[in-house]
Amino acid sequence: MEHRDLSEDQRDLLAEMYAECDETLDALPYTSKFEVLYEDFLRRANLSMDRHNFWRALSNARKASKLARKER
Repeated sequence: MEHRDLSEDQRDLLAEMYAECDETLDALPYTSKFEVLYEDFLRRANLSMDRHNFWRALSNARKASKLARKER
């Protein structure tokens, strides 16, 4: 699945899950929390998506101001 194929409900779930994470978006891919978030999102959204498209979905959500802002 491509990152742009997510439904609005899936995008909302992604934003909710990111808000619960302690890491900033820029630091996230370099942590083990990225893997946890990735796998948990796929399970909860019942999707199949590679890590690249998951990252693109997160990045697009940030550009659309859908993600909670976090302090570095």
